[in-house]
Amino acid sequence: MRVVLLDGLGAAAASELPALSAVCAAGQELRIDVGFPTVSLPVQAALWTGRTQQQSGLQYRATQLEAPPAGASPAQVADSVALAESHPEIVRSFGFATTRPDPSRDPEDPEAWRAEFPEHAIAAVASQSRLVHVHVLRVDEAGHAAGAASSAYAEAVRGADELLGRLRAAGPADALWIVLADHGHRPAGGHGGEEPEIRIVRGCVAGPGSRRRRRPRRSTSSTSRGPSRTRWGPSSPATLAGGRGPTRSPTRPRA
Repeated sequence: MRVVLLDGLGAAAASELPALSAVCAAGQELRIDVGFPTVSLPVQAALWTGRTQQQSGLQYRATQLEAPPAGASPAQVADSVALAESHPEIVRSFGFATTRPDPSRDPEDPEAWRAEFPEHAIAAVASQSRLVHVHVLRVDEAGHAAGAASSAYAEAVRGADELLGRLRAAGPADALWIVLADHGHRPAGGHGGEEPEIRIVRGCVAGPGSRRRRRPRRSTSSTSRGPSRTRWGPSSPATLAGGRGPTRSPTRPRA
């Protein structure tokens, strides 16, 4: 399984991307409601555990977790690998067997790692590891710095899609791919609220077990619940990698 998270990529910006659209065309396209609050670490905790933010109690959390949350699927895969373009405290929170950059490098030369990141990510995707997660953050960083309406954001979006194309080309022919975002950005920058342009993202699933559909499938709050077998079919990180699905899912945000 190859899970690529394009942090900060709103649905509007994602709609015309060639590499992302190719993943959707090869399998299934989703419109995903990531839930509330729209904060990266709690949303990604729901992705990997199948528990909503309300169920887990992880809300507005930005710092690294002391231990993986209960049921985190990466902790159940012995050869799981995660790479982060920046802010590695997020991928280090979920029990991956290997995370990159190596903690010993922090924070010596983050720009050097950023330059090396694409090649490391390509090598990991091409490996035999059963679960590889690539966390791309350039779009989110541009959103915070300049807003989703800026040329810097648009340039970062194009760069992220180009990297996705390279990752797909390097991956095993029989890999299951899940590509999604954890939130969008406001035109002037920022996220955390429940505005549709922040909360609704585009997701694509392709590979063994994915089901091809002509139109995007609406998956209400699926990321906030954790991708489940009910909403994602057999293509959920939480279910396929060993996690369990949710017991109940709110359809409206709760503070």
